[in-house]
Amino acid sequence: MNNRRLGLLTAGVLSSALTGCGTLVNFKDDPKIYGGVQFDAEMVHTIKTDDKMAKSLAAVYAVDLPFSLVADTLTLPVVIPIALINSIWEEKK
Repeated sequence: MNNRRLGLLTAGVLSSALTGCGTLVNFKDDPKIYGGVQFDAEMVHTIKTDDKMAKSLAAVYAVDLPFSLVADTLTLPVVIPIALINSIWEEKK
């Protein structure tokens, strides 16, 4: 892959990361309180390699983390009731 394509790919990934992507992933299954932040932090922590592309991906998650923090905070009124209901259902099992 040439440098121009890699630059465009990196720019595209970074721009999509600025939307609070971790928060969107959090709503995929059972949302957790601050699940987007947890997801981003786990991704940054688990990507440990010498591969340049993987390091770029870890950087994307690191950049996304503060945006996920804001988005997770804004979605707390939705996530808290879902998390409480899910925990009640888990206790009854």
